[in-house]
Amino acid sequence: MIDDRFDPAKDGNATIAEAAKYLRVCRGTVEALMRGGALPVVRILSCTRIPWPALRDYVAMSTHYEIKAGHPSKLGPTKAATKR
Repeated sequence: MIDDRFDPAKDGNATIAEAAKYLRVCRGTVEALMRGGALPVVRILSCTRIPWPALRDYVAMSTHYEIKAGHPSKLGPTKAATKR
């Protein structure tokens, strides 16, 4: 049996505040990502929303890992990610 219930955390849209909390950044950073086109925007009347799948995709694309020598099971940030 397929469970086709709507799960807003998976399928819905996040407010700017929810997106900021999820990304652990301030509202201004989320707004800058939206203005720059890194995050898509859904406008519903005067409300601005960001699709949850887009937020998860953004995190997946922005996460960089390298395998440490001798320890293939341990992951750590790359040098480029630590210089931010």
